[in-house]
Amino acid sequence: MKFIAITLLLCASLFANAQFGGPTPLKLITERFLNTKTYVVLTGDKKFDENLATGFEAFWTLTEFEFIEENAVLDMKDTTISYAMPLQLTVTDQYSTREYIQYGIVLGGEEPLATRNIANIHFDNYAHENFINEAAYRAFNLPKLMHNYLQMRVDGEPITGATITRIRYTAAALYNQNATKIKDKTLLVDIKQLQSGPHNPYKKKTIFSKEKFEKFYDGKVKFVTTEELEEAINQQNPDYTFLLSINSFKKYIFVIDCESGDMWYNGYEIRGVGITAKDIKRLSKSVNGVPFVKLK
Repeated sequence: MKFIAITLLLCASLFANAQFGGPTPLKLITERFLNTKTYVVLTGDKKFDENLATGFEAFWTLTEFEFIEENAVLDMKDTTISYAMPLQLTVTDQYSTREYIQYGIVLGGEEPLATRNIANIHFDNYAHENFINEAAYRAFNLPKLMHNYLQMRVDGEPITGATITRIRYTAAALYNQNATKIKDKTLLVDIKQLQSGPHNPYKKKTIFSKEKFEKFYDGKVKFVTTEELEEAINQQNPDYTFLLSINSFKKYIFVIDCESGDMWYNGYEIRGVGITAKDIKRLSKSVNGVPFVKLK
């Protein structure tokens, strides 16, 4: 599988990178990206590639696109081209160097790769998705999430900002405007996501129980297998939303609408691993119309 390696220092720009895109100047998106042809680099995993391709065909309208094989020759300096492809993010701080897989959009050009990585999808590296094939069940939805992020940038929404606090508050306020709609549907929770997962460095057997989840979540919930969740996502089932727990260099708790593919809740967290009572209480409050945060 072909990866583009992106190296970042753990600093404010990395936190800006947390909301599906990097600290890319807006004009690189509006003046260059929108005029590119996007080559969608397949991964070699049959299920992931099938779901991803169907998702691009269903959701992607920002640029002309074409699918290419994983072993295709890439011209990373051509400014008329952009690539949707697997990424390997290397993060270094004063303590360690860690690597994470992502899937994202990279512009051709001469600027640093971190700048040209204009949209990306995080995987559940510290639990269940340390390899591309482990995220195949939700690959249909990935193009919509990247598309929505880039559309917000084009529309001028301030996803990134000067400080970590401002980025967190702004992102939560923007993404959670539809949180009250979650209560109108049944929230699907993959039973697997209540477990620590094979890649969890803390080796816990159980992170959260179904009984605990039902206690703290004030809405309709259904616990399902990964296969059942994949079916609801791929069929764009109008009856369901789904919970997505991501444990990577930061932790996120998302809720995504199966029908539209849109994110309705972003429980942005800076650190931690696994679902907690605090996460579900905060989600429940947002579903009931209590703002996640108040912008100052």
